[in-house]
Order: sequence, then C-alpha cells, then structure tokens
Amino acid sequence: MRFHLTWSCLIWCMFLSVFVSVGNGQIVESCDSVIFCEGRILDTVARAHIFNDSIEFVKMSLKFDAEVVIEHFDDLPGAPGNISKETLRKFVDDNFEEPSQAFEDWNPSDWVEK
Repeated sequence: MRFHLTWSCLIWCMFLSVFVSVGNGQIVESCDSVIFCEGRILDTVARAHIFNDSIEFVKMSLKFDAEVVIEHFDDLPGAPGNISKETLRKFVDDNFEEPSQAFEDWNPSDWVEK
C-alpha cells in the first residue's frame, strides 16, 4: 500500500508539473521549447552522453532561432542515432551558447528597489 501511494503521488506530481496555473486562470505549459523540452535534438544529445551532467545542455541558450538550429541538426551526416559524438558536439558548440553565457540580466516588472 505504501509503495502504491508513493507511486500514485509521483505520477500525479509529474502530471501537474506539465502545466502551471497562472494568476488569470489560464493554464500554460511549463515548457514550450521544441529543442529543450522534447524532440529529436534533446533526445539525441541526451542519449549521446556528451556532457558530464545531463542538465548542462538545457542550461544553454540558442545562438540562432529554433527553426535554424533544427535545420542545422537535420543537415548533420547520419540519421538521428547514427550521428557521431564528435559531430554532435560540434553541432552543439556551433548552435548553443555555453551555460555561463546563457543568462541575461533581467528585472521583474514588479521589482521595487529598497
């Protein structure tokens, strides 16, 4: 029974994490990126284990629009699953900023200096 409750809770939490409720009552997806949330690029990079930490890739930002990055990925030699680690690493280096450069200065609209 304990395992069943824990498992049920985990599944429910995973389901809820897909959606985030916002103040005006709308429900929006928690992640809407075709590159960092789902898709062939995320799957290929994750399966290739080209990073020491799997979170490193999703902390990167795009150097180009998502559509351009997807085109660059589609132009790689070898079908997804047959792309060499070296080729994939070069693709990532050419199309994504390093994680340390991925963050931009941002001030929330409701920020009040004290």
